[in-house]
Amino acid sequence: MNEQEALICPWCHTEIVWDEDLGPEEQCPHCLNDLGDYRSVPLTGEDEEEIEAEAEEHVGPSVSDASGDELYTMSAYEAASRLLLDRQEVLADCIACGQEMIHIGQIATGTIVQQPVSLQEWNHPLLDGKLPLDAFICPTCFRVDTKLTDPARVQFVKQLTQRAE
Repeated sequence: MNEQEALICPWCHTEIVWDEDLGPEEQCPHCLNDLGDYRSVPLTGEDEEEIEAEAEEHVGPSVSDASGDELYTMSAYEAASRLLLDRQEVLADCIACGQEMIHIGQIATGTIVQQPVSLQEWNHPLLDGKLPLDAFICPTCFRVDTKLTDPARVQFVKQLTQRAE
């Protein structure tokens, strides 16, 4: 067995013996990592600048390629979003992307001007004809969503329960 027929995997340190007819392995049969040189950095015989230049070519664009303003803005945006999410008491998850939504306040939408036929026999309109809503914005996909405020939910449940009795 000569030097070309045996190879040590740099990842799992297993000896790989290959057949002369098939040639060298491209992938380790034990750990399935590639055996090519593109992930390896030689420790001797090359200038450090050449090694660094080759490494940058293989990595592609780096964080240093982005402008400082873009990084600062995104970092500040994410930090401010996280601060608001950590401090809010009313919680909601975005139905589009599943991320937590930022509670931006309450909306009073006015009064309901016409009740559906199914509610016309009731003496009072549900929620006194008003829709107090909590409003949310998703910091990831920017979807806007609303839901009844806690007091309005309690009132809604009481009204339906009393009507059913």
